[in-house]
Amino acid sequence: MDAKVYKNLIDPSSSIFMQSPFAFSIMKGEDLVITFANDRMKDFWGKGNNVEGKTLLQVLPELIDQPFPKMIANVYHTGIPFCANEILARLAYAEKVEDRYFNIVYQPYTEADGSISGVSTIAYDVSELVLSRKSSEENERRYRNMIYSSPSLIAILHGEEMILSVANDAILEQLGKGREIIGQPYFVANPELKQQGLDVIFKEVFATGVPYQTLETPVFLIRNGKKELSYYNYMVQPQRNINGEIEGLAIIATEITPQALSNKKIKESEERFRLLVMQAPLAICVLRGQDYMIETINERMVEMWDRKIEDVLHKPAFDVLTELRDQGFKELLDSVVTTGERFVTQELPINLWRKGHLENAFVKFVYEPLREADGTITGVMALAHEITDQVVARKRMEAQAQMHDDMLMTAPGFVCTLRGPDHVYDLVNEQYQQLFGKRKIKGKPIMEALPELKGQGIDVLLDKIYNTGETYVGFDIPITLARDEGEVPEIRYFNFSYQPMYDENKKIYSILVFGYEVTQLAIAKHKIEESEKKFRLLTDAMPQKITNADAEGNMFFFNQQWTEETGYSLEDLKDWGWEKTMHPDDLAQMKHSWMEAVSSGSVFEVECRILHKDGGYHWNLSRAVPVRDVNGKITMWIGTNTDINEQKEQKNVLENAVKERTQQLEETNRELIRQNDETAKRSAELQIANKELEAFTYISSHDLQEPLRKIQILSDRILQKENQKLSASGKQYFEHMQNAANRMQILIEDLLDFSRLSTTDITYEKTDLTQIIEEIKMELKETMEEKKAVIDFTDTCEITVIRFQFRQLFQNLISNSLKFSSPGIPPHIVIKSSMISSADIQMDIVLPEKEYCHIMVSDNGIGFKPEYNEKIFELFQHLHDKETYKGTGIGLAIIKKIVDNHRGFIRAEGKLGKGATFHIYIPIL
Repeated sequence: MDAKVYKNLIDPSSSIFMQSPFAFSIMKGEDLVITFANDRMKDFWGKGNNVEGKTLLQVLPELIDQPFPKMIANVYHTGIPFCANEILARLAYAEKVEDRYFNIVYQPYTEADGSISGVSTIAYDVSELVLSRKSSEENERRYRNMIYSSPSLIAILHGEEMILSVANDAILEQLGKGREIIGQPYFVANPELKQQGLDVIFKEVFATGVPYQTLETPVFLIRNGKKELSYYNYMVQPQRNINGEIEGLAIIATEITPQALSNKKIKESEERFRLLVMQAPLAICVLRGQDYMIETINERMVEMWDRKIEDVLHKPAFDVLTELRDQGFKELLDSVVTTGERFVTQELPINLWRKGHLENAFVKFVYEPLREADGTITGVMALAHEITDQVVARKRMEAQAQMHDDMLMTAPGFVCTLRGPDHVYDLVNEQYQQLFGKRKIKGKPIMEALPELKGQGIDVLLDKIYNTGETYVGFDIPITLARDEGEVPEIRYFNFSYQPMYDENKKIYSILVFGYEVTQLAIAKHKIEESEKKFRLLTDAMPQKITNADAEGNMFFFNQQWTEETGYSLEDLKDWGWEKTMHPDDLAQMKHSWMEAVSSGSVFEVECRILHKDGGYHWNLSRAVPVRDVNGKITMWIGTNTDINEQKEQKNVLENAVKERTQQLEETNRELIRQNDETAKRSAELQIANKELEAFTYISSHDLQEPLRKIQILSDRILQKENQKLSASGKQYFEHMQNAANRMQILIEDLLDFSRLSTTDITYEKTDLTQIIEEIKMELKETMEEKKAVIDFTDTCEITVIRFQFRQLFQNLISNSLKFSSPGIPPHIVIKSSMISSADIQMDIVLPEKEYCHIMVSDNGIGFKPEYNEKIFELFQHLHDKETYKGTGIGLAIIKKIVDNHRGFIRAEGKLGKGATFHIYIPIL
């Protein structure tokens, strides 16, 4: 029924209720304050006419222990009407309690907006009927009139067939039916209700006698041929006869569609808000009331608190977070609620009890007041984001920046920073200021502070570093500078570096200068160089091979005769590079004798064979004598090597003639023995070779690498801690030692890789070559970006191989292409593969009737001469200058070994300056 029509019907001013034969009253609020009662109701109560404005229990205190107050309160809270027949009420009349019986209907009193504000009562005194049962027909008529006049939807169903015996106009109007359905089974007349399962509910009430009630229940009804949805509060009550037997059902309902739809929208809105809170990227909670009860909270907030949702929801915030009581947060919340102004902070320190102890944290958060429709503030919404990691990182960076500045200011060398494109002195340590006496330089551009630098290229160099980000390191750089204001500029020498400094946006904002003045050292070095130049001219004119070594026996000088006779450059021979010129059979004894002489300080003399540029070895008499200082301490060694090959050959001719015949006889005898033992010997040799390979792998992994690591660590510590105590040549020798150790370590690692190719257990697996190439690109990303390299690969095969070996194969091929790239030209590497038959391969070594995967890797690098197509795969093979293109000469040997392991073959094509191409053929398993 329309709310306005209903309102008019129950308007207390209406004469309908004033003259009604039924007792009628209206009570408002939870306290049931009587706002209207007609004369008949006042007569029933027997308490006079002044009842308006009083509560029900004030008028009828005898009802306090009777069910009526609870019945009325239930209708008020649920909105479901209540109907009762012949209900007993014990009422006090003139201090005398009488038993009275009433037929009563309690129904909700609703306002225009659908909200329930009270309860209306329609009652009829049936005391006489109950007591005498003489006026049953009149009682029934009155009961029916009460039903028909009720604004609630009421129907009476009779028997198990649920015949509709009584129905007021209100329910018929809702059903969209006329009185023709009276006398029909209820669910036959209204089949749409049966389809919704209401018949099951009604049968359950009829069978059990337990009333059924529901709130805001949706029901579809057929009205004027259309299906319409409405919402109802309704109750189904059993109807009993005088013997207490169930003979029917009473249906009492109230349509609340507007209210239900409004509640539905509110619930949907609340659910959307709840989902928004729960899914928000920020930590959010809603606090209500004076105790700041936690009404809503998402996972991010409880994670920040280190609590669980079930432990905090619907509890006062400061009972959950007791550690916050004395940190001022309640005062902040009170202020937001009182003033209505939001509170925002970007970085607030807070102590939270997490992981069993108080933790210092930093958060940025907002306290937003929550207002009701009337503008009143009932709570606060808190939005928070923990920034502890960012704050700690920033503070650490600030501390590091301060430490960096302190370190620069106290550095042993001179340090300054030049800010901006004009290179203005920003930070200047004391050592840098001392270079210029009392001249004021801080805050000035360098070319203004030191005008004598004009024309010396310093400004051009600084501009280049500022614009390109390149780092510059210079040694013994001559610069004309004045030592103080008014003094004449002079040539001074410096070791220094210019390094760009970047801001948080990776943009250059300053240049860091670090260095030492080395004027005196540079002048002394120049004098030594002049002396060494004269010495070299003298030694180069001598016919003998001359060497110099330091007190520890490290060779650092070789005259021109060495290069002319051996074909090696001076750089190849330095340090222990001269070992390459020794005959392998003489090298061990040569080194042993040399180190004994160095240790004892005695004259060294030994005959040995040294490589000659004609490809053979010439016998030499090698001698070295120590040079001592005034205290007898050895400072260096001077050595000579004299070719005595002709004398040795003449001696050998005579000796060999005597032995020749004897050797022929012995050889014949040995040949017979060898033939008999050949099979056993080959087997033994293979076992020995395997054991030697295992021994080599163990020694390389442990005995060789461990001393190398100690050499590298100890030399590095000496250079760092004893740097100031070492002479320039001493530092240089240590650097040579480190470089030699590093080269040795790389060689050992490459040899290990080569040896493992024969000893590693073989496991074949189907492998996508594209995946391997992608992995290698990621590993070589920095080198490729530095050289601007591009790798194109198409039509790659999926073949069954030993995966880690094929990964090493591609690693070595791609690394070689990057290493041997042409200067100034970005490397371009092309990888292709395809399936071909053995008939398509014009080579004798292919397996007949076999399918192969043909892999081609080509580049645009420096290439090599065609005559090296086969030689390139030999162990320790170098085709280019080792200083320019560093390596051990094992990489391509490893590649060939991997291909051999797969019963394949490889060939190379190269042109000098035109790049190289490698063809790999792998049989398909």
